[in-house]
Amino acid sequence: MMRKIISTVVAVLAIVSVTAVASQATEVFHGQVLSAGSGKISIQEFSGRIATFEVSAEAKITRNGKLARLEDLKNTDSATVTTNNRMTALTIEARSSIAETASLGASVAALGTYVGASIRAVS
Repeated sequence: MMRKIISTVVAVLAIVSVTAVASQATEVFHGQVLSAGSGKISIQEFSGRIATFEVSAEAKITRNGKLARLEDLKNTDSATVTTNNRMTALTIEARSSIAETASLGASVAALGTYVGASIRAVS
C-alpha cells in the first residue's frame, strides 16, 4: 500500500514539474516596430505577419543597447521581442533604423568639421 502511495506521489510531482517547465517556455519574434506604448507593442514580422503583445511591467526594454521605456521605441526601429507562452513580452531589444544611424553619423561628422574649423580659426 505504501509503495502505491509513493508511486502516485512521484507521478503527480513529475506531471507538476513538466507543467511548470512548459509554462516557462518562451518564443522569439523579429520585425519592425509598428507601434509601442500604453503597455503594448505591435511589430510587423519579416514574414509580413503583424503581431501585438502585452508588455509585462517587469519587461526589460533596450534600444541600441541602452535601457529604454516602451514609449522610446520608434516605428522605424527593428525589434526582437521575447514572450512567454501567453504572448506577453518579457524582453524587447530594439535597434534604430539605418537611416537614423546614418543621420547621426552625418551629424557627428558635421560637428567634427565645425570643431576642427573653430580650432584652426583660434590657432
